[in-house]
Amino acid sequence: MALCGNFLGPHHHFRVAKTKHHTNLFVCLVGDTASAKGEALDCAKDLLHQADNTWEGVSGLNSGEGIAAIALDDDGDEGQGAPKKVKPVTFLETEFSRLLEASYRKGSTVGMTLRRAWDELTFQVLNKNSPLKSRALVSLIGHITPTELRQKMAGIDIGNGFANRILWVRVRPSKDLPESGRDLDFSDLAQRLNQARLVAHEIGEMQLDREASELWRSLYGQLKHRPDNAFGQVTARARPNVIRMAMIYSLLPPKESAAIECSPLSVQPFRTIGLEPLQAALEAWRFAERSAYQLFSEPEDPSATKIMKFCTGCPRSRSEIMADLFQGHISAARLQELLTPLLSRGRLVAVKNASGRPGRPSELFLATN
Repeated sequence: MALCGNFLGPHHHFRVAKTKHHTNLFVCLVGDTASAKGEALDCAKDLLHQADNTWEGVSGLNSGEGIAAIALDDDGDEGQGAPKKVKPVTFLETEFSRLLEASYRKGSTVGMTLRRAWDELTFQVLNKNSPLKSRALVSLIGHITPTELRQKMAGIDIGNGFANRILWVRVRPSKDLPESGRDLDFSDLAQRLNQARLVAHEIGEMQLDREASELWRSLYGQLKHRPDNAFGQVTARARPNVIRMAMIYSLLPPKESAAIECSPLSVQPFRTIGLEPLQAALEAWRFAERSAYQLFSEPEDPSATKIMKFCTGCPRSRSEIMADLFQGHISAARLQELLTPLLSRGRLVAVKNASGRPGRPSELFLATN
């Protein structure tokens, strides 16, 4: 999907207030060594080569200046006073851990530049000689193992917004394919992908249609409000990532037998994002969200786990938790420290004990699971 989003080009966008979102995605496949991450990428690259034999990805990122230099428009100005063309660029970092290491070097601008490139088509890097200003649609595909991710991903990248621009996808081989070495014929799909790119070239702003808008409004709050932890931080850009994927699904050829006409009359249906593309994007997001939960969830305090079990099926008071569960070996401050994140994440709910006795009603805690 990330390769196709870049292949379709920079001409279409979805506007949120004054911000334009394009179809460039950052995706990182997280899987064990020899889990076929490279084989999957090679299949996708082969599809794009069959669609356009001049297409090529770029690898070996190690500096912000390098990103900007590669993204510079090779053709220069298209005419006197004309803006430079937007260059589609896909970075293929199958050693994503090396990119993370490069971003932590003193004075490195690689992380900052990638964040800017995800946000905008125009970005620049200041160096000691002169600013490098680029206009490019930048996509990124990375591969890393879970162990490398735990070792290399620093809290600063989780907090500064680099990690939440990435769709983290946990991958495992689903079956053994001993005869998977034969060539795959992508010629029909490649032809339709080229047709889709021609149509996409004529499109400007895209909008949700009525049915898609209703679904979007119903899920907007769920996508916006994330948990206050590492998992919540790396999934904080749920909304723009879903919209970007929905645009890609909307622009891609819908079915094998469907022909895409490249006349002006055929452009109009693609200016709106329908219900099915949005649903497909939400399913893709849910998979990435589950992957992020596996990869970035913080280990729960064993005492918090005990509280959850104790409060399952029967509301419990503070005094019961302190006396019956912990036999008095816990302070009120420590108990509050354990209860606060459980309540804020919705894992516990607090209810008032309407006993009818005088005085302030006591607070009871009930596990939501």
